[in-house]
Amino acid sequence: MRITKKVTVVASQTLRTQCFNWASKHSYYVWLDSNQYPASNAEFEWCLAVGVQDEIKISPSQLVNIKDLQAFVNSKKDWLFGYLSYDLKNAFECLKSTNSDYLQFPSLHFIQPQKILLYKEGALHFLYNHDAVNEISGDWQAIQNIQNLNPYKQRLNTETLNIQARISKEQYISRVEAILQHIQKGDVYELNYCFDYFAEQAYVDMASVFQNLNAMSLTPFAALWDTPQHAIASASMERFLKKKKQTLISQPIKGTAPRATNPEKDAILASNLASNPKERSENIMITDLVRNDFSRIARPNTVKVPELCKVYPYKQVQQMQSTVACKLPKSCDFTTILKATFPMGSMTGAPKIKALELIDLFENFKRGPYSGALGYITPTGDFDFNVLIRSVFYNKETNYLSVPIGSAITAQANALQEYDECQLKAHALRKVLQAL
Repeated sequence: MRITKKVTVVASQTLRTQCFNWASKHSYYVWLDSNQYPASNAEFEWCLAVGVQDEIKISPSQLVNIKDLQAFVNSKKDWLFGYLSYDLKNAFECLKSTNSDYLQFPSLHFIQPQKILLYKEGALHFLYNHDAVNEISGDWQAIQNIQNLNPYKQRLNTETLNIQARISKEQYISRVEAILQHIQKGDVYELNYCFDYFAEQAYVDMASVFQNLNAMSLTPFAALWDTPQHAIASASMERFLKKKKQTLISQPIKGTAPRATNPEKDAILASNLASNPKERSENIMITDLVRNDFSRIARPNTVKVPELCKVYPYKQVQQMQSTVACKLPKSCDFTTILKATFPMGSMTGAPKIKALELIDLFENFKRGPYSGALGYITPTGDFDFNVLIRSVFYNKETNYLSVPIGSAITAQANALQEYDECQLKAHALRKVLQAL
């Protein structure tokens, strides 16, 4: 049972920075931020999880038994924060990959934190899983006393980064054209193809990477995962799954357009995206895939699409989003939902299993946590997870940094245009790392 203390505060950038800088002094911490997007329907404006009471971590070399994760969730009945790597697909389906795992992140990693700070509705909520009134008071005093209010903890030392593309532009175009041949043969009708930029011997401060990235992007599912071994800085605008009581929703994104500083031109770009047949077909294909995934676990006749192909503006890009919802039976637990829905259709393709096979054939790296999911589970079994896109991944033990990018390939795709779309998506990441 967690001890909770509520402190009424004035919302400010100073408070956010004080809390972030306090958390970053700990070896384990997670920051989740909705950036005040009302459409995200987040349960808080931002959240901090600090320290580790207990954890489950499965290395990429271990055989994954997903029942171990459910047993961990059941035994704790507490707030849990963690991520799921894309290659967990091999635990859910009869799949395998021979691609190289350069990043070497755990297949999954969840922590039961010692301390949680939630900011919502003008109050900061302190949640501790032990009776620690004095400790709560001490932490609140420490937060208030932090003098370093610079939102960027330190200037990024990226001058020594040698960031390289794993494939050339010509190789990318050749592989997309080969994927189009599979689409023409009817093997798949949509496939999400990704490639990565990487740097070896990289020395970066991921708290600074995240804060710079978040300031540039201001997305509704931003996240920083920081542990002694691994770190993820994400500017994701896509929700994978949210469960609240018996309602489950997914909000797949497919369709991207640039922003314009001129409001009239920006509105034209949004209108063109909303009416673009190729972009709409991409989105509708994946929406249908999610509907099919949900139908495997939903109560009969409850799968609905309350929102189809709506364009949302973000700081760097405009995106087309749909919402799929259903009602769950009470017996449906966390890993049962994962087995039916993971990996998310927006990052795989359709039909999903064949798309997964072709992804492993055409991509030349294991995605690891990229296009997986990061989020939290509550003590009552509710949860909210993003899609790990627009993210930087960093292995602190090997000093290896990865920035994967991808797009959906359909029959109407043009390889050069797809490459340009990937560069658009990478824009904020490029500016943060001063490279690519």
